[in-house]
Amino acid sequence: MEQTERKNEILAAAKDCFSRFGYEKTTLDDIGKIVGLNKASLYHYYKNKEAIFKELIYLQAEDFIVSLTSKMKTMPTCDEKIIFYLLSRFTYFKNTIDINKLSDESTQKFASLFRELILFFRTKEVSFLKTILDDHCRGNLSDGSDTGKIADMLITVSDGIKHKTLAESENCFMEKTDFPKIKAELEFIIPVILRGLKGPK
Repeated sequence: MEQTERKNEILAAAKDCFSRFGYEKTTLDDIGKIVGLNKASLYHYYKNKEAIFKELIYLQAEDFIVSLTSKMKTMPTCDEKIIFYLLSRFTYFKNTIDINKLSDESTQKFASLFRELILFFRTKEVSFLKTILDDHCRGNLSDGSDTGKIADMLITVSDGIKHKTLAESENCFMEKTDFPKIKAELEFIIPVILRGLKGPK
């Protein structure tokens, strides 16, 4: 069996174990049992459980953006596509925590890993949104607009709206996120960002 195929099997087994037992309770023996490898053999492919988790998250991020691309094809306007994406990313981050049953302790333990993943994902997000802006929104932007910078700022504004909404809620956790309120605020501010404010003549 080729190494890539075997690694894909290990990742699929790890995803299953993390979703059933949670990251902390999953062992390399649990993963190895599913793919028919002992712990020593697993070390040939991954140096530890964290390395498996890291690659799994990277691949999930890639799949997330690919899946959104197909869903957004039928959306007629640039605004709709951007708002849909910015809302979808909140659900993605929440599901990543839920699927892997990550506790607050785990999240803190892997703070540096999550920072690395966030930076990786941010680069992917900016590139993805830049493509949307270049392909569909050029007419809404001033000549010479830096679409990469605009894409980055859209994500920053979106995160700010999310944090504001959580801070104003009684329970500051992702599962309590008021998505209708976030959607309403995004629908208000995205057109302003793309087309700007018209001052007095």
